[in-house]
Amino acid sequence: MVKIYTKVGDHGQTKQVTGQMVDKDDARLKRWVRSMNCKAGSALLLRP
Repeated sequence: MVKIYTKVGDHGQTKQVTGQMVDKDDARLKRWVRSMNCKAGSALLLRP
């Protein structure tokens, strides 16, 4: 995994598309990340 340094210091939070700050261990964020990983994996499996 590649680490990205923004030099901002996020204090364990991330910004959603809406601009709202949420904790990185927020259940909604984890669910969204798992969903995107599943979709990416499915796309790789279905490619010719």
